[in-house]
Amino acid sequence: MSILDIELNGIDDEEVAKVIREVRPNWNLDMLRSKCYSHSMTNTVSHFFINSREDEDSIVVRVNGEAAFLDRKKELVAFERLAKAGIADELLASFKNGLVMKPIKGSTLHRDTVKDKNVSTLVAKAMAQMHKNTKLLPSETEPALIKTINQFVSMIPDKYSDVQKEAARRTIQLPESAELKKLIKARMATDTPKLVSGFVGFQSLKIFDVGFCRFFVGFLSVFSDHI
Repeated sequence: MSILDIELNGIDDEEVAKVIREVRPNWNLDMLRSKCYSHSMTNTVSHFFINSREDEDSIVVRVNGEAAFLDRKKELVAFERLAKAGIADELLASFKNGLVMKPIKGSTLHRDTVKDKNVSTLVAKAMAQMHKNTKLLPSETEPALIKTINQFVSMIPDKYSDVQKEAARRTIQLPESAELKKLIKARMATDTPKLVSGFVGFQSLKIFDVGFCRFFVGFLSVFSDHI
């Protein structure tokens, strides 16, 4: 992976050209094309190519957002660990506020696809393979889901200065952040399946359904030849 001493002020073609000149020096930038996949507070991601997104040398560039609580250095280490374990491709490059990677062919999961038994089993196997092939760091042995969710919740203002956004917040009756954190903690305490010493303990029968059973069987199949 190349480490570039470059900082981007956006993800438009002209700005990203600073990185592309280093990663794809043979590209004719006059023919550069792009497709934006996401634009959010945490990341902005675009696909860059010359002919089509199917080009073998096309690249995906991610510019980091302003989510200060995200540890970008730790994230780079995670990418490196996953690549060594054969779970993901190695990053092509990193720059001061983002990453360059190869595109992954596929489609984003949505409500209908996650219900598909074949898809849920494949997802479970992929997750299990990741856990099997990558050794956890000491800092990764404690639950972090609620902490991470609360960090996102902390970014939500209790009141928006924008009139339309504030009207939308009132329409959906979004609680203030402190109250929302309490609701999340209470919900997680009752609806989250816990894996303890190889057994599955459920604190609520609401999540004990066929979908989760398929997921769990798929997860276990990576670790056992008998499933």
